[in-house]
Amino acid sequence: MRYVIYSSKKGEKMKQRETKVISRVLNTQKTQLKKHKSIYMLLFALLLIITPVLSVKAASSLKLYYDKKNVTYTGKQIVYKIDGKQVSEKNYPGIIIGSTSLVSYKDVFVDSNIGVTSSYSSSKGTLTLKKDYTTIKFTLGSKTVYVDGEKQTVSQAPRKVTYNATGVTKILVPARFVTEAFGYTYSYSSSNALATITSPKTAALNLYDFNESKWFTYRGAQGKVKVEGKNVSITTLPSILHESTTMIQAKKVFSSSPIGAEYTYNKDEKTVTLVRDDTTLVMTLYSKDATLNGKDITLPHAPMKIKNKANGKTYIMVPASAVAGYLGYDFVWDSASSTSIITKKAEEMEPENPTPSEDEKQYVSFGVTDAYKNIYDELKNGTYKTELNSNYTATAVLGDFNKDTQVYADREVFELKAYSTFSKVHSYYTTDNSLVIDVEQSTATNKTYTYSNSIINSATVTYNEASQSSKLVLTTNVKQPKYEIKLSDDAMTLTVVVYYNYIEKLDVNYDFYTDLASIDMLYPATANISSNNTNIYIDLPYTVNSIGSLNYNIDDGYCVKAVSAVNTNSTTTRITFTKSKDSTYYTSQSGNNLSFALVYPDSGSDISLRIDLPSGVSYSQVTTEDLYTKNQFKIIIPGDYVSYYNENPVKNYSSMISNTQVSLSSSGNTEILISTFSLQGFRLSKGDSFVGVEIGDPQDIYDKIVVLDPGHGGSDPGTIHNGVQEKSITYNILYRYAKDYFNSSDSTVKAYWTRTNDSFITLNDRAAFAKKVGADLFISLHMNSASASANGTETYYSTVNNKTQSNGLSSAKLAAVFQNGIVDTFDFYNRKVKTANFAVIKNNTVPAILIELGFMSNSSDFAKLNNSKNQKEYAARLYELTEDVFSQYPTGR
Repeated sequence: MRYVIYSSKKGEKMKQRETKVISRVLNTQKTQLKKHKSIYMLLFALLLIITPVLSVKAASSLKLYYDKKNVTYTGKQIVYKIDGKQVSEKNYPGIIIGSTSLVSYKDVFVDSNIGVTSSYSSSKGTLTLKKDYTTIKFTLGSKTVYVDGEKQTVSQAPRKVTYNATGVTKILVPARFVTEAFGYTYSYSSSNALATITSPKTAALNLYDFNESKWFTYRGAQGKVKVEGKNVSITTLPSILHESTTMIQAKKVFSSSPIGAEYTYNKDEKTVTLVRDDTTLVMTLYSKDATLNGKDITLPHAPMKIKNKANGKTYIMVPASAVAGYLGYDFVWDSASSTSIITKKAEEMEPENPTPSEDEKQYVSFGVTDAYKNIYDELKNGTYKTELNSNYTATAVLGDFNKDTQVYADREVFELKAYSTFSKVHSYYTTDNSLVIDVEQSTATNKTYTYSNSIINSATVTYNEASQSSKLVLTTNVKQPKYEIKLSDDAMTLTVVVYYNYIEKLDVNYDFYTDLASIDMLYPATANISSNNTNIYIDLPYTVNSIGSLNYNIDDGYCVKAVSAVNTNSTTTRITFTKSKDSTYYTSQSGNNLSFALVYPDSGSDISLRIDLPSGVSYSQVTTEDLYTKNQFKIIIPGDYVSYYNENPVKNYSSMISNTQVSLSSSGNTEILISTFSLQGFRLSKGDSFVGVEIGDPQDIYDKIVVLDPGHGGSDPGTIHNGVQEKSITYNILYRYAKDYFNSSDSTVKAYWTRTNDSFITLNDRAAFAKKVGADLFISLHMNSASASANGTETYYSTVNNKTQSNGLSSAKLAAVFQNGIVDTFDFYNRKVKTANFAVIKNNTVPAILIELGFMSNSSDFAKLNNSKNQKEYAARLYELTEDVFSQYPTGR
């Protein structure tokens, strides 16, 4: 913001100039004024009106002494009010340095109804402010401050300021920082230089967190609880909001209420158990891992043990929505009354024998309601600025980055102040979902801000001296929310607006022995998913319920019996699918679509994914790529069909799939990237106008699996001869050329490689990889080195790992096949099969060998090994020998 500052002398001259003009008018009209007294009175009144206006423009200055110098302060003199009552003394107003308001800590925070206690050490220059369990420690002249022991940085250091008119010295502190640290709301009106401080709506709670072993002051929302229409007495410790999750008393709400669950707390194991009817929920303090009827589940928030200072009692607090759902109850947050409403679900009428069919049909479809239609369309189709250019050339000196005090229902607004004008600003998302805002031609103090109950988790400002620019990095609690940036008219305030997500459409359909529930969002959803026997709960944080509150029964549903949408709190929408008890579900996410497939076990569907094929694309044209090192694989469709798959999403029937993503490759083909929670095997099957994909543990998918280990790699070059490194030759033979054989359409063997690039892999990790993929064989390739005369091929196995498999194969037999097959084909001296306890073969779990193909130290062997044509032939022979082994020793799978 730019200020036009008038000195008192300049203002006085302006006032005199205006007064002379009026006097001249009065003199020329003197005769008329005598005759017309009313006109004289009118002009006299006009003079009185103009004079005070000019006085305002010429705001009086303050003579101050701070930072070891006398200062004539001509800026705004700030008045402070708490809950409407002025608290700052008239003769000692707050002042603005940079863009930060500084105020006497004693006048505003100590000698007021805020009631802060303070201590000041003149010898150390330290000022300590304390209220409840919040302690702020300043050092005069330093921007470093400690809040409850945590180091933070303020934009302006506290300092002693002497008001020369009275000779009184006061310690001034940054007003907004102290106000918000103590849980009060701060707002400032520049037009009348008024800072307003508002008390919290509810009294703070002084609580002790046993996990952190410390007291803290809770100033967030405090809620009531109502179960089956009856209030539950939790005044001793109301429900609290922690990390955007409503936490409530476990025993009082779920046991000593109409829910009537059996409650047990094991102090030694730190477990909380709730048992209701045939449901047993076991939770562990400060862990999200829990069990529901013996099956592992993940809670949205870990249970907590909390002591309330007010009565000295200790309580176990659990995530309200999730626990209620697991015990068969619906949970709704009523923001108007700050009440958690828990009601029992209606008894579900199970069809005795659901009758599946292969026909498709739609149960329900809900879109954006009229109330949200305009704003949703604007957000989806509107163009929002991510780059700004003010055309100013000054260097922007950045101040504080703060969240705007105004509350919005669908967005959060943040402001980055500057002491001078911004020039160029551009922004973008990184791959880790961080929002980066680059401010060119600027300086800043490195600082990190953290937020609670906000779509933004943290904000970090850093300054790069080399480029004379600053960077603001925002980490978000959701995936890449829609945002825009704006500049104020004076180009001194950068506003960042981050929008909540919206639900575009909710569909529930039937298709091929499966109920498919699909949720389309404005941008990719961040979903917290939990379930019990009869319900799937999808909590969507920072999401507007744009489809409206609903509770719809699906009478003819195959697996899904009802769907509902409610707000669990002011920022979270919950979608609930009520399902039959015998059905199970799988979930997947692709772009802005979140999908659920509900099936009955052994219902006749044996595929994990269904990928519909566009018209004109045949099954034979579909190719794949295994990215097992990343727990991913690709299905590749020739041509650009991205829009087709946006309208016809991939259908997921597997709980092992974490995400599906459709994109266009640089070669113009459509790639469907499937991510899994762990390394999975996969195979395709041909359907009627679709591709079926079955996934599972590699041993369940493939009947022949080999691990190929190109020796050395990365920082380990192996032996070196004439500048050629062993790691390059092993890589070329066993991966670069051999993969064309092992991955060909004619191959009957599934190959996994310990390394597919020039990376370092430990010996133990190489050996363990065979067990990870369920391999049947392990083959490691190396080159030898010794005296110049030593030459030939030798193959090693370990006697420690030489157990005969059920198919008759052992490491010794495997070594014999490869040693004989190599020397019989190529002109290498036969150095025979040997034993050794090399880690990769000794520590393995399957028949394993290490081949020393030849000696790089021998000129004849080296010439063969370093020849690319020969390397291709060696690769082909290794593939043939692997196929021969599986033919002689079939796995039986």
